[in-house]
Amino acid sequence: MAFVFDDFQNLVQKPAAVKFDLSVKNSAAAIRSVETKNGIAWTRMPSATKEGAAQFVASVPGGTPVRRVVQQVASDACDLHMKAQKTEKAIVVETDPIKDCSGNAVPDGTIVTFTEVTDKGRSTVDARIKRGTAKAELPLAASGTISVASGVVTGNELHIGGGQ
Repeated sequence: MAFVFDDFQNLVQKPAAVKFDLSVKNSAAAIRSVETKNGIAWTRMPSATKEGAAQFVASVPGGTPVRRVVQQVASDACDLHMKAQKTEKAIVVETDPIKDCSGNAVPDGTIVTFTEVTDKGRSTVDARIKRGTAKAELPLAASGTISVASGVVTGNELHIGGGQ
């Protein structure tokens, strides 16, 4: 959103073209031109395909461009996958490196939920991504199903124990 002012800090009421430019290093820029209404212009732009510091510039012809730097992070996880290993006291589950659909690493601290369903009930562990993966310990069970999810994205399901 941009507010257009004159040299005396008055909101400019007549329409003016505002150019919005969003760019991330080594990525194509997204550019939009919008005409102001009552001194205000706004736009909505998609996130860049790369993570990192993004420069957002708003400018009007003959005016001083205003620059803001925002940190872009990866989108939701894509192709979420986990593996499990039984130990003497628990089932240890761990994801493969978690990335979005553009291949950017999902930020550390993002919550990943592991769920184990057995004939004795349901166990759920929320784990944070650390160094690209999430890891948790679930109760030891003879049989059941373990699933993984992050936000609205679900990953693979593992079946433990014998039977069908």
